[in-house]
Amino acid sequence: MVSLSVPGTHLHFLLADQQHGGHLLEFRQHRVEVSVQLLSQMELGLPMSEAYLQLDFQRNINQDLEKVEK
Repeated sequence: MVSLSVPGTHLHFLLADQQHGGHLLEFRQHRVEVSVQLLSQMELGLPMSEAYLQLDFQRNINQDLEKVEK
């Protein structure tokens, strides 16, 4: 799964209006509702195009996280 996701545990947020969300990097408590979703199975559909099947999925995870989170 390292090619598809961030290794380890991380948190996401979703605003009450459901218009914005993403990775939770830090926060200051005001009013917070926390929910936990435990997944034991996941179904993932991937493209079967030639371009996708020949794609090199090796990546620098730390560099990717730095780019996304900054």
